[in-house]
Amino acid sequence: MLKPTHGKPWLPFRWFNRGFDNVLSGYTRGVQFFIRRAVIGIALVLVMVGVTVLLFGRLPGGLVPPEDQGYVLASSTLQDAPALNRTEAVRAELSNKLQENAAIADVISFAGFGIIAGGLKTNAGTTFVILKDWSAREGDSEASESVATQITGLSNVVAFKPPPITGMSTTGGFEAYLQNRSGAPPKAIMETAQALAVAANERPELAGVQATLNTGIPRYDADLDREKAMISRTIWIASTRVPTTVV
Repeated sequence: MLKPTHGKPWLPFRWFNRGFDNVLSGYTRGVQFFIRRAVIGIALVLVMVGVTVLLFGRLPGGLVPPEDQGYVLASSTLQDAPALNRTEAVRAELSNKLQENAAIADVISFAGFGIIAGGLKTNAGTTFVILKDWSAREGDSEASESVATQITGLSNVVAFKPPPITGMSTTGGFEAYLQNRSGAPPKAIMETAQALAVAANERPELAGVQATLNTGIPRYDADLDREKAMISRTIWIASTRVPTTVV
């Protein structure tokens, strides 16, 4: 059931209706203009297509373009299974060298953790290189990408910019994992991982692919005599047991 009469809507709704009518009227006049002048309409469409193709070729093609976030990550690696104090010495030496760079404001580093593989390792060190404010860095030589290249030039160090989106990857690319579903030994898994990295590096759209698995680390193989260990444990318990007196 409708009301017998209709009053004016509230002032905000009248403004909206008036603006909507103006936009609709302008759109209608524009369509009528290009219908009568089809050549101009086709020419404008061709210009827009050309601009789109030009921008498509110049803009970065990745999901998220890399950017200067004001800091750089660096990973230092020694040979397999060194003492942690040797890694600490390399970490301290690297920190001193980085402090000499004019684009670097501060350095935070620690030994025993590999940021690329994300694991505890005695031969790995991680360094967070804090750059100076963007206004204090001049030229491309002091941009984060250039600083990362300079750090990578040092011995046993790989530096890279952080990913534009946290969680995308450590280095801004992507990660892949191998699953051992057939019970293959670690050496066979490592050979498969290395073959996969070599094949991936041959593709033109990929660069710097590497496998973080390493089965060549020295280790001890203990052959335990469980019977002798159990006898020794029993003797040790008997010798350390304190006699008690019941009253």
